[in-house]
Amino acid sequence: MINRVFLLGNLGSDPKIKYTRDGLVMVVLRLATNEFIRQNGSYKKITDWHTVLAFGKLAEFCSSHLRKGDRIFVEGKLRSSTFEVDNKIIKASSVVARAIKIIPRSAQKDELSYTEIARDGLELSKNGVISEELSPDEIESEEEIFDIF
Repeated sequence: MINRVFLLGNLGSDPKIKYTRDGLVMVVLRLATNEFIRQNGSYKKITDWHTVLAFGKLAEFCSSHLRKGDRIFVEGKLRSSTFEVDNKIIKASSVVARAIKIIPRSAQKDELSYTEIARDGLELSKNGVISEELSPDEIESEEEIFDIF
């Protein structure tokens, strides 16, 4: 089975720092992605909003280096959850980030112009991709993650 998500978009707000019940630092990012659909001879812009979660050193780096409006590339996995708030069943999805690339406003098209953020100081492969999964011990249950919002 494959569960891998790639998003390229702009941050809609500054990162929000949170802590899990076990004291693990996490950051919540709100990421806007745009799609343009041709409709009646013109293009219509459709914006989708995504919740991106980062943990540990990646979260710490995001909280100190990312700001509203920054363009980032996120690679991670989709996490879905159902939980209850005020007797209402809530369904939510988020992306748990494995790697984030900050794309500077003055970015050139070569990959060296990107800043790679790697969780826990991981080494990058030759193509700039981090190939490590988060262990189940490093991430709280979905219910606990969404419970802290």
